[in-house]
Amino acid sequence: MKRNSVVKFALSLVAFAGLLSSGVANAQSCSTYASNIVTKFSTFPPNSTMEATMATNNTSNSPYVSYGAPTPLTYVPGHREGATYIPPSLQSTGAMQQFFSDRTWSPSVPPGEFAPTYPFNPAATDNLGVTVWLGTGGLYSTTSGYEIQPGDITFILDSWGNTVVSFVPERCDGMIYGISGNTGMLLSLFNMSAPVHIN
Repeated sequence: MKRNSVVKFALSLVAFAGLLSSGVANAQSCSTYASNIVTKFSTFPPNSTMEATMATNNTSNSPYVSYGAPTPLTYVPGHREGATYIPPSLQSTGAMQQFFSDRTWSPSVPPGEFAPTYPFNPAATDNLGVTVWLGTGGLYSTTSGYEIQPGDITFILDSWGNTVVSFVPERCDGMIYGISGNTGMLLSLFNMSAPVHIN
């Protein structure tokens, strides 16, 4: 996800801040987790990364689970865009590939043989950009009293016209997780690494 897309999200946050008003509640549980990541990255070279994976469980009328394949997230320090402070974040530079249990596939078999059906069709995935916010900031809404909080996650749904969706977690304690509507989500961050320099 390009930084400009995330900045546009932060600057237009007030348009859908009402959907995110519960974000204030997660700040305490996620602030220490996020500040530890910021502190670690302060000792790493620019463009250092963490890797993220994601799992969701949807319990709607057509239930499914999904899996977001391992994706590197690059650290972006906090900065100002005009008068607005954009907090530090981890941002995907490429798309996370998301697999779904209700998108099935069957292997090719010789005629007359039974073809079993499996979930997670590798030819029917979605792609999304991921931003994990590591601080407080962004556009403030006097209506909802909401601004970006540590642990909040922004998704850019590449497969759905770059639609912006945000997730406000309940906890951050080695993983970022919570429930939004009828969907539970767990995002794991791991393998912090410095860029590889080839001489």
